[in-house]
Amino acid sequence: MHSLLRKHLHVDLSGKKILIHRSKGFLRKKFELIDSFDAGDSVSFHPVLKNHLQSRLTNLNISHLGTDIIISDACVRYFKVTPPRNIQSLQDCRLAAEVRFRNLYEEDLSAWTLQADLDANADFMVCAVPNALLEALQEVATDRRLVLHSIKPKFISVCNQRRATLKKNGWFCVVSESTVSIGLFLDGRLFSLRVIKRLGEERRTGLWMREQFVREALLLNLHTPSDVMIYGDSFTSEFGDETPGILVKKIEENLYQLRFTEEALGES
Repeated sequence: MHSLLRKHLHVDLSGKKILIHRSKGFLRKKFELIDSFDAGDSVSFHPVLKNHLQSRLTNLNISHLGTDIIISDACVRYFKVTPPRNIQSLQDCRLAAEVRFRNLYEEDLSAWTLQADLDANADFMVCAVPNALLEALQEVATDRRLVLHSIKPKFISVCNQRRATLKKNGWFCVVSESTVSIGLFLDGRLFSLRVIKRLGEERRTGLWMREQFVREALLLNLHTPSDVMIYGDSFTSEFGDETPGILVKKIEENLYQLRFTEEALGES
């Protein structure tokens, strides 16, 4: 019980503004914002990011807190692996993932850490995280005497938090300042995931968002979706909730359902 009552730290590095929350209340169910600051492009520049975090965390009373860190989907690489027919163990799955990574990116695997729910009987998604980023964040945790529990990309973190509300079969999108991550779940498993990096401050619209789903469906040889789920704390303010042909329904905090009507479908 004592561990459940202990405060917890949540550091979100997925946007240009870094957010640091600390749990409060019984069983750590609520979080309060204790610091935020603009980091600009340092989120993808690991030495600068490390210095920023260390300087800000120094003034906070956070020693020995269990800590989860969320990183941007722009910092990682997602790809799908089909296990070979003659596979005999999960280690063979890992080897298949390593071969797939080299074939896709032609880079030295020693600079990356592969994370995946390995499956010998079905395709599985892999997330490659740069070791330089992991090492920088681990150094910060050590210097500030934090108990580092996890380092997860934004899409995976949101899916874990909202698993109870996600559809077993359907499209799910996570919108952040730097990326739009579009995933498709089939039979409760992540079937595909594409991260679209956002450039500059150009405004997005509901129709622009729908076009991304149309594109993904075409690439997968699937029908254009009529409704999708989107997570994003600034979604309605940025994309607007009165786009002709697109109905926006708020499901819960930061989680929305978009339904494309015949008017929107006819414009593609």
